[in-house]
Amino acid sequence: MKHKLKESKLANFLQVLFLFGALLLILIIVEYGMFGTILGTRDETEVITFGFLDRWKSDERAVILIEELDMEIVVPEHNLPGGSRVHSWFQITLKEDGIKHILIDYEKTKLENKKALQLKQRLNRLKGE
Repeated sequence: MKHKLKESKLANFLQVLFLFGALLLILIIVEYGMFGTILGTRDETEVITFGFLDRWKSDERAVILIEELDMEIVVPEHNLPGGSRVHSWFQITLKEDGIKHILIDYEKTKLENKKALQLKQRLNRLKGE
């Protein structure tokens, strides 16, 4: 009798463990979007990258350099986020047919401008020697 009770408890434990594992697997699949890929709803043509506002053209368009992709894009000023200026860094979502989203990355802008200032200071010190 004790032996059957232990087997029954073990069987119940294994069933609960199996259900927990299945639930965990479902949560992982949902979290990482595997269903989107399997069902074809995820757009794999999107690329998220960073770009740098290099300069303004005379016709109120900005030239943004995307070093990672070795490309430059020209964007009308009205399509840029408010507060965009030369040396601003953007997080850009590109699709096959153009830009989907463009956001100013304030932290990257601050960090990269600080690096540029430090390099200029080093260069000036070297010139002075």
